[in-house]
Amino acid sequence: KREIIPFFISRCMRIWPALIVVVGITAVVIGPLFSTFGTGPYFNNPLPYLYVLNGVFMNNSSALPGLFMENPHPAVVNGSLWTLTYEIGAYLWLLIAFVLGVFRFRWLVGLLVILVMLDPLWPAPVLFPGHAGNPQIAYLPPCFALGAWMALGKRSIRMHWEFVVLLCVLLAAFHETALGPYLFYGVTFSAILWIAVSSFALKLKLSMDLSYGTYLWAFPVQQLVVQYFGQAGLAFNIVLSLALTLGCAWFSWHLVEKPSLALSRQWIRRYKQSAATRSAT
Repeated sequence: KREIIPFFISRCMRIWPALIVVVGITAVVIGPLFSTFGTGPYFNNPLPYLYVLNGVFMNNSSALPGLFMENPHPAVVNGSLWTLTYEIGAYLWLLIAFVLGVFRFRWLVGLLVILVMLDPLWPAPVLFPGHAGNPQIAYLPPCFALGAWMALGKRSIRMHWEFVVLLCVLLAAFHETALGPYLFYGVTFSAILWIAVSSFALKLKLSMDLSYGTYLWAFPVQQLVVQYFGQAGLAFNIVLSLALTLGCAWFSWHLVEKPSLALSRQWIRRYKQSAATRSAT
């Protein structure tokens, strides 16, 4: 229990504060400013309120009245948020494994990771049945399981450029087979890790984490850029979208995420002190 409560607090404070902010700003600020409905009709429509409510409870609601209706992805406001439901599910499975004592046996962890990674290769996945509408969902559990396993062994894992090159060669040879998605994700993850631990990257290491803010803001920012600069060309749209998204992520980190994480650490510290006091008495 002493570890379960801190885990629960840290995950909730990492995910929900910034999510609530992006959903709220999108519905209350971006929506009425850029909707074709006008402010009055916009707020008289129930969709903005449903968007906030559904977003907070991770019930993927993507539409706001009159927003992005003519874009290549019409009426989709933040098409990335659907993955959060699966992330929460993965954390719950991680918590269940911890409660059951799975992490005390490294061989059992390795076996479970292998089973999870092999599951999408079966004609009908057993552990995590895929969704017909989006077959890529089947690869989310293997990616998470591999990441969790690598986090457990981070002190002993070494990433070399030769391994990245080998995966690239294998991807070129087997990209049209069932192994193609695995090799693609393997190349992506290993390349990122190799770059991240390089001496050059370590010298440039930022004191802030813009990853979650980038994830939250990228889609609505791209939709806005496409709506107003769709004819400016792909390169211009990529550069502008990246700059605006990183700016939003910067504000998200400093104004929401960093304070939330500091507050979660404070709560966890108080909880552990309280638990230690109860144990002593």
